[in-house]
Amino acid sequence: MTLRVAALAAMVVAAGWSAARCKAADEPAAAVRAEPPLRYRRVYAPADRLKDWPRGNARYLPVDPADFDRLIAAVEARRAAAELPQALALRSAQYKARLVGETLVDGEAVLDPALPADGRRRLTLDPWSPAVAEAFWQNPSRQPAELSTGPDGKLAVGGVRPGPLVVTWSLRGRRGASGSIEFDIELPPCPASRLVVELPKHLGPVVERLPDIPAKPTTQPLDETRGPTAPRSLAESVVVVQETAVPEGNLLWRIELGGHHRVRLRVAPIEHLDPSRLWNSVRQATVYDISLRGIDVTAQWTIDAHHVALRRLMMELDPGLRLVAARYGEAAVRWSVVGPTGEGRKTLVALELPEPLRGPGRVLRLSALGPVELGRRWRLPEMRPRGVFWQEGTVRLLVPAPLAIEHLAASGARQVGVGPLPAPRTGEAMDLQCFAPAAGVEVVLARPQSPLQWDCGTSVELGGATMSAQIAAYLQVADGEQFQVTADVGRRWSVHSVESVPAEALDDWTQDAAAGGKLSVRLAKGVLPTRPLRLLIAAHSLPRPSGRPLGSEDLFPLRFDGRAGQQLLALRTREGYQTKLSGAERWPSLDPEGLAAAERDLLGGSPRGPVFRYDPSAPGFRVEVEAQKPGFSAAVRIEATVHGNSLTEAYDVRCVPDAAQVERVAVRFCPARSAPLRWILVGEESEPLSAQRRSANPATPSPQAEVWEIGLRRPQSAPFTLRAVRTVPLAEPQAISLASVPDATSQRGMVVVGAVGDSAVRIRNSRLVAVPLEAVPVDRSAVWRASYRYDPVADAGPSSEGLLVVAPAEPRGQPPAAWVWNCHLESRYAPEGTARHAAVYRIENTGREDITFDLPEGVSTDDVRGVWIDDVRSGWKPVERADGAARIAVRLPAGRRFPVVSVHFATSETALGLGRWLAPPLPAADIPVLAQDWTLWMPPGYQAVGNSAEHRYGLLGDWPRRVFGPLVRIAHGAGEPAAAHGQRRSAAGSPAP
Repeated sequence: MTLRVAALAAMVVAAGWSAARCKAADEPAAAVRAEPPLRYRRVYAPADRLKDWPRGNARYLPVDPADFDRLIAAVEARRAAAELPQALALRSAQYKARLVGETLVDGEAVLDPALPADGRRRLTLDPWSPAVAEAFWQNPSRQPAELSTGPDGKLAVGGVRPGPLVVTWSLRGRRGASGSIEFDIELPPCPASRLVVELPKHLGPVVERLPDIPAKPTTQPLDETRGPTAPRSLAESVVVVQETAVPEGNLLWRIELGGHHRVRLRVAPIEHLDPSRLWNSVRQATVYDISLRGIDVTAQWTIDAHHVALRRLMMELDPGLRLVAARYGEAAVRWSVVGPTGEGRKTLVALELPEPLRGPGRVLRLSALGPVELGRRWRLPEMRPRGVFWQEGTVRLLVPAPLAIEHLAASGARQVGVGPLPAPRTGEAMDLQCFAPAAGVEVVLARPQSPLQWDCGTSVELGGATMSAQIAAYLQVADGEQFQVTADVGRRWSVHSVESVPAEALDDWTQDAAAGGKLSVRLAKGVLPTRPLRLLIAAHSLPRPSGRPLGSEDLFPLRFDGRAGQQLLALRTREGYQTKLSGAERWPSLDPEGLAAAERDLLGGSPRGPVFRYDPSAPGFRVEVEAQKPGFSAAVRIEATVHGNSLTEAYDVRCVPDAAQVERVAVRFCPARSAPLRWILVGEESEPLSAQRRSANPATPSPQAEVWEIGLRRPQSAPFTLRAVRTVPLAEPQAISLASVPDATSQRGMVVVGAVGDSAVRIRNSRLVAVPLEAVPVDRSAVWRASYRYDPVADAGPSSEGLLVVAPAEPRGQPPAAWVWNCHLESRYAPEGTARHAAVYRIENTGREDITFDLPEGVSTDDVRGVWIDDVRSGWKPVERADGAARIAVRLPAGRRFPVVSVHFATSETALGLGRWLAPPLPAADIPVLAQDWTLWMPPGYQAVGNSAEHRYGLLGDWPRRVFGPLVRIAHGAGEPAAAHGQRRSAAGSPAP
């Protein structure tokens, strides 16, 4: 038996009271009400010392405390049933009030009770939460009503009579999490209740059901979102109507509660009552799973959609957050990015729901990803719904090892719990409760771990004003796992590629500035003690001031954060450059051929230049980069061509580089000319080169020599040829300007002199060595008269002016500039007398620019069908003659010595017949013709007969083959019908078959 044993006296008191109540059941109600209520007192005594209890004549019986409570409850129930009459029911109830601050004032309740048939006149107002000021019956005398409170605290009205009962009241509210004002209103049950509230014009009402109150305390946890204590919307059965405005500018709202008597009235800003989102609310639960790879945000929105179905939901994403999944139940939700919200860099996303959202408890699940920030205050990115009323929210942070939260600050929220992550993960979890839709959480994340250990090999290529580098870094950690590697970038360096070994270990990398700044490398697979990582990084530098030496801060593009191991530096120069080292003895030098395997891996193989081991305690290492003077040999060829009273000098400078690339070439000319030179690179004739003319000796400028400096578009390491041409007047004797290349290691020169067309040239040579003309190419348009070899160093100086002089001469006795070796005419006749002809001229040209042809009698320029030069159609133009005959001129190709010109034309004469005589219609050229022949193509049934000058066509049968004329021999076929063989071909210049 327990120590808590009730005394028998309590049982005696309870039994006596029960008997008295049985007797009092028949007494009038007024007498019953006059009796004071019973009071119970518990007295506890030790159960193991019954002899010490005050006994007297009383007898005590032990009673269990639970049985005692049950007996008291039964007695109280019988008392209530005997003392109070049956509560009267309300037929209707109307409540009015106005909002002032956070209080409903001037409240008035008009209640219409229903009188029972048994005549009882007591009305119990249970429940009743407002504060009552007075009560009276609605009649002209406003008779006060009898108000009383029973032992149970219930408000009752006595002396009920027919007619409405008026109760004045007030009720104080409280500020909710979203800034709204909330009132918990409990009223007597009634089938038809109405609430009319006067609110400021910027506010509106929202009605919810009050949470249910459990009958007994329970130790079971309640569902924080859908448990029995959560309020539920009454939008489906409560009607809210906006009445007209009152004189003060406020609005009247009529709320038809129907049979609901326990409600929560929330007064919120009027924009929450927009018809497109009326009564729609959301409860938000967000989980942040944070790791070194990034942040995984999962949000569950529990939406109560009433009156208006939701077909589309808008949401805001904070900067850096990317939506990856959205689901409504088992169905996927499509979404689209509408655009920025205008608030910072937030993104507005439209969620297209698979079906209209209606009713309470609709769950939408969203997933998003974003980057994680370490070591500084960072506000967790959020997903916020738009167009719905935010009701409540929770936040859960999952921070696995090796990350840890060093600082946490909540705005509009408070921390409610912390604990470890469930196995097998290690770390901590934190829970927060949000009180406002703009609630936010700021954290400082850190990674308490051992520093990164790294070895680095840097291979730098020097040349010009820029540098490039290849960096190989070997990374490892003693314990833990690292997913991010950072490094300081040299102020003039820019990283352009990052690779990892293995390749799948790299996630992404960024450099926070165009040059310099910080390099951040994010890893998909972290660095573990058992899994080191190798990074391969390429970088280049911005142009640096010329002449400035390079120090160690310039030669190492990256310095990783962590614990540095060995650092190797390999230097190599681009072609055409060389380095000058100072202070190199302060750093240990390594033999490139004797490197260990690990050292070669850091440098990407065996380096070509010197290798040093970086020693931070020995400063003063300097490198100067100098352009290596290029070495090349040169061969100069000069073509001096006289054309009338002008001299054209063409220079070909052939350069053969020895080792370094050649970027610029200087060419010296003596004597100097006033006419400029146009320079090209042979093979790239379409783009002239950049060339500058300067004096041969800037200190003592002299008009006897000039120097041209030619800049190449690209440095050349293979042999190349520069070409320059200029034309000067030749009214009097001129000395040919000889060229030399001052920077060439060795050079030789050759000059050839010729004339174009009918021009004649007179040559005076002082000391140049003549060479045979056979060494000069013959397929040129000029007629070369002489060729000479000269020494560019000795013969092209100022003292050698006038070594080779040319002057125009009279053309008497000169051979023709062009002639025809053979002219072949081919003609095809038709029976009606029309014919087509092709005259082919095989020409040798040594200077002519064009040639003219006099067309045969009766042939005009309209009959010319075209002119071809070397099987390529060419242009021609008509030339007027004094006698009116037709003449055409054809331009000969320059630089081509043996062109073939074909002239195609047509003739029209009388029809062929017996005894018809024909002459070859051959165009006459204005140059000598050494040989000519004629080929005829005759129509079927015709053959040629005649003498050496003319031919007659007719149907003469199979005549013997005949030969006539000293130059023309005609052969024809015979012995077969003309219809079987078509045209017969007659060929001249060879025996007949």
